[in-house]
Amino acid sequence: MKVNRLIYRSGLTCLLVLFFCLLSFKALGAEGRPKNIILMIVDGCGAEQYTLARWVKGAALSFEAHLTGAVRTFNTDSVVTDSAPAASAHATGVRTSDKFISMGPHGKETPGLPASPPDLRLKPMATILEGARLKGMASGIVCTSRVTHATPAAFMAHTTSRDMEDMIMEQAVYQGVDIVLGGGMRHLLPKAKGGSRADGEDLSAVLAGRGYSIINTKSDLDTFRQGKAFGLFAGSHMEAELDRPVFAPDQPTLAEMTEKAIEILSSSPNGFFLMVEASEVDWACHANDPAHLIGDLLMLDKAADIALKFAERDGNTLLIVVSDHNTGGMSIGNRGTGRTYSKMTPGELIDPLKKMRL
Repeated sequence: MKVNRLIYRSGLTCLLVLFFCLLSFKALGAEGRPKNIILMIVDGCGAEQYTLARWVKGAALSFEAHLTGAVRTFNTDSVVTDSAPAASAHATGVRTSDKFISMGPHGKETPGLPASPPDLRLKPMATILEGARLKGMASGIVCTSRVTHATPAAFMAHTTSRDMEDMIMEQAVYQGVDIVLGGGMRHLLPKAKGGSRADGEDLSAVLAGRGYSIINTKSDLDTFRQGKAFGLFAGSHMEAELDRPVFAPDQPTLAEMTEKAIEILSSSPNGFFLMVEASEVDWACHANDPAHLIGDLLMLDKAADIALKFAERDGNTLLIVVSDHNTGGMSIGNRGTGRTYSKMTPGELIDPLKKMRL
């Protein structure tokens, strides 16, 4: 019963956080509860990045016409949050410590915050994906990072360090998620088979024994029609959208993976939970690289449009588009343009970005 109470408390808090994030859809079931939930996380993105993407696109982003609000994901012990505790806040509704993956905090607190309940410390926190599975719903994870990276990991695993990716992959394999699409094949395979697992375990054999298809290319994803699948399209991270057509044309886009995940999961009679992450927006912001930022953010816009159109057809789906934190301190303009804002046009800023190619 203690485990059940923990799952209920974490799951309820998580749902309250999610329902008041950035995007809600109008048509829900008779009791006001959606059958399906699609959570799309734009890693490292803030208002400035959305504005720049809108200008480059020349139109509103697909999700901007809907209910908009804000969400806070700061962690318990650091002045700047990290993707691991930020994603854990989304996944569990519990604030946690730097680098922790869906575990209760260790007890160190940032000044000004209420102390974490002692009974939560260093304990696994139930995730919304796990709650969905307990209710008989199908589940899925889509990202362009390794599937063991911080954000996807927070929905499938529990560790005190985001760097424990071999362990995270093992937990993901045994978690029973129906569809997992992204990068990170190296954490599935032992070194003898080209992977990086130090324990020598071949988790691809475990997946095969549990009835999963293992997909490695876009063409294989296109022809996949039903069942459970791990689609791992790179040893490490997948290519950024600006680079993908040149360096990895056999990798699917985030929009294509999202569309396939929805196609498969929507056959579940009990509904589904799907988390989609635009992983590499964050890395572009770390690098102060507006071209790669725009490439990945506009691909997320396409994926969100696919999800929104499904929600409109289905009429019983909640779609949420939200960031986990901002990265890079992006500013449109600088001290030197302080007296010329009124004379500048968006084109002066965005035309060079539109021309950038590899």
